[in-house]
Amino acid sequence: MCLLVQSMSLTAEELSYFLPEAENYDPAIPKPQEILGFEVGDWHPSHDQLVSYMQAIEKASPRIKLEITGRTHEMRPLLLLTISSEKNINSLDNIREKHRMLRNPSASDTLNLKNMPVVTWLSFSIHGNEQSGSNAAILLAYHLAASKSAETDSLLNNTIILIDPCMNPDGMQRYSAWVNMHKGKHLIAHNEHREHWEPWPNGRTNHYWFDLNRDWLVAAHPESKSRLQHFHKWSPNIFTDHHEMEADNTFFFQPGIPSRNNPLTPAKTHELCEKIAAYHARAMEKNKRLFYAKESFDDFYYGKSSTYPDINASIGILFEQASTRGHLRETVHGDMSFAFTIKNQLTVALSSLEASNKLRLELLSHMKNFWKEALELAEKDNYKAYIFGSEIDAYKAHHLAEVLMRHDITLYRSLRDLKIAEKNFKSESSYIIPLNQVQYRLIRAFFDRQTSFTDSLFYDISAWAFDLAYNLDFEKLNARNIPSDLIGLVVDTIKHTAGVLEWKSNYAYAIRWEDYKAPAALYQLQKMGVKVKMATKNFSDNRGNTFTQGTLLIPLGIQTLSADDIYIQLNQLAESHKIAVYPMETGGELSAGVLLGSPSFLNLKKPEIGLICGPGINPLEAGEIWHLLDHTFDIPVTLLSTDLLSRADLRNFNTLLLPDGAYGNIDGDFAAKMKTWVQNGGLIIAQKRALQWLASLGLSDAAFKNLPSVSENPVPYRNFSALSGSQVIGGAIFKITLDLSHPLAYGYRKNEINIFRNHRLFLEKSNNPLTNPFQYTAEPLVSGYISKQNLDLLKNTYATSVSSYGSGKIIGFTDNHNFRAFWLGTHRLYLNALFIGSEIRTR
Repeated sequence: MCLLVQSMSLTAEELSYFLPEAENYDPAIPKPQEILGFEVGDWHPSHDQLVSYMQAIEKASPRIKLEITGRTHEMRPLLLLTISSEKNINSLDNIREKHRMLRNPSASDTLNLKNMPVVTWLSFSIHGNEQSGSNAAILLAYHLAASKSAETDSLLNNTIILIDPCMNPDGMQRYSAWVNMHKGKHLIAHNEHREHWEPWPNGRTNHYWFDLNRDWLVAAHPESKSRLQHFHKWSPNIFTDHHEMEADNTFFFQPGIPSRNNPLTPAKTHELCEKIAAYHARAMEKNKRLFYAKESFDDFYYGKSSTYPDINASIGILFEQASTRGHLRETVHGDMSFAFTIKNQLTVALSSLEASNKLRLELLSHMKNFWKEALELAEKDNYKAYIFGSEIDAYKAHHLAEVLMRHDITLYRSLRDLKIAEKNFKSESSYIIPLNQVQYRLIRAFFDRQTSFTDSLFYDISAWAFDLAYNLDFEKLNARNIPSDLIGLVVDTIKHTAGVLEWKSNYAYAIRWEDYKAPAALYQLQKMGVKVKMATKNFSDNRGNTFTQGTLLIPLGIQTLSADDIYIQLNQLAESHKIAVYPMETGGELSAGVLLGSPSFLNLKKPEIGLICGPGINPLEAGEIWHLLDHTFDIPVTLLSTDLLSRADLRNFNTLLLPDGAYGNIDGDFAAKMKTWVQNGGLIIAQKRALQWLASLGLSDAAFKNLPSVSENPVPYRNFSALSGSQVIGGAIFKITLDLSHPLAYGYRKNEINIFRNHRLFLEKSNNPLTNPFQYTAEPLVSGYISKQNLDLLKNTYATSVSSYGSGKIIGFTDNHNFRAFWLGTHRLYLNALFIGSEIRTR
């Protein structure tokens, strides 16, 4: 134990601490200290320092090619290093083309695998405050560029090495600034030391506070879009994912818990993962390190860095190093230095490369067979294709098509309209996915529903069917219901339905609220000072168009802007937001009953928004709201930090957004000030625990069920963790019914919708018949895991609470309708609350 403690607390004074023994290094390759100005492990380099070092070694080494593959939200470069022998570097295009042929079962048998290099991708620190990985990447790049050993030569001749040195530059920058500014002349290991406790939202997430390690399927962010493009450009055989965990742990590498593997992943993938693990074990044992496997984490959700490769013929490998969250940290094993954590990450990076070299032929054969087997499975499937689309909102269908194409999934356009099971698939807004393609397994992963599982515990969500998330029509097609004239050409690029404004009106314009981007157009009009009304009843024009409740109306006679200016702006909005704008030449049809001057039209106010964030608030859900409004709909949001709320002048806002969080420590003076603000007409939109807090203040009528104990009977000690864990709703899909006449349901045509839930708050019925417009069905589970106890609690409960307090309104959602920026199907519920909430009747 003494030896372990000494090695853990060792300060990296020399490069030799990290690197393999008896190596001969090329002096022409700059050492990290020469560029960074300090030894690795002594400080946390900023992202720009990391970039500078990678640029320096590329200039010095013919073994390295450095690409900037994209930019983050904060415009930091995303790097990808390709490292191999000089001969391979000069033939990269040819090598990549041959490697990609492994994906083509009709051609892969012609390949001579013995002469092909293996492709290994090492990715580091997708969580920005887990920087042992990115620092190991610096050392790894140096070692591979400078080492003159025969072992390194063999590795480089047989391997194309791809290094993503920092998957989350924006988070890295936040974190490195924090820990460096709190490092003194003397390192402090005490857990209480401020260095170890980053302020909210900390560096784990990206600019919009999203966890990028959950964004692989969704690819909502530039980091993920760039990474996916190059992942499929290369199709690596091994993909490593370097993380950190709590300080008192040791070191974890996969395999994870076998009972939690996704059934779509073939057994051979797990077999190879276990073979590779043997190399990690030997390397860690050589350094006298403690480690474990198979007792934590899982490979179920394909949206994670270490699991997505598994469904793409690669071997994804998760590494978790106990974290210092600074430069030195006390642990149950002794004081642990930042350098110690970096060395462990470098050790398993090198063992991964060793394994890829030794298992090269087996890895290449696995990839070749994976794609072949995918076609065989597709041939056996009872269904031959999937079709998805939207009759009323083409934008969401096109958006999903874009997502699927990022994953190398082949789509076709429908040549004609098709009606199946009362669903109308329009040719202009529908896509067909043939299953007879190598991405068969991944297609299944995007759309499968599952409600039975071998394990009741999940590291992440248990369901994510994208057609349900997007609220799109979807059907499986077999040989009997695929008309011969249905499938058109392969889709090369997605062309969104063009915006339409056919002619200039001198009376009014209408915009259908069903269009996904209609709220963005509404806000832009309000920002320009255009007065906009909203229909609460259906109406018609004299050209035969029928408009539903929620339709936006822009009457020209009440505007201060000229008709010409409004026409120009509407033309631009139609094009930029891909919406249809309908010119109207009369005040409506008398026979239709509702004319454009009807008092049933609401006069909409421009929202002035304050978003509560900061300590105590769930940063992921706050970030999802911020991203939805600021990034997706171009609606500005003022971020109000919980520790500064007492200073907030609420007169600047007419709307407050309260994400999920622990609100118990919110300043009492602010709570009183907020009550007065609501009483005077303010609107609050709250979700989950924020709604509970408002109810405790007497601002909302919401009442929640009391949760029962895990078990009414004594439970064996060894079983309690599993039993309590089985009551967690990690993330599943449920069905609710909508009162389509309610303003919160404007824009929806069907009275049932699928929503995402990952908590145990169960809203009871209010005595006010106008309070609960959305309700869970009697059989709500659609896909995912939920215990019987929780399912019984959920049935027939309510999903929304609408209350009045004085002249103001409180709209509460029990669920997160903005989950991870891909639950597009429920975005409209939240946006309805934002734009219409203050006009909703509660009595």
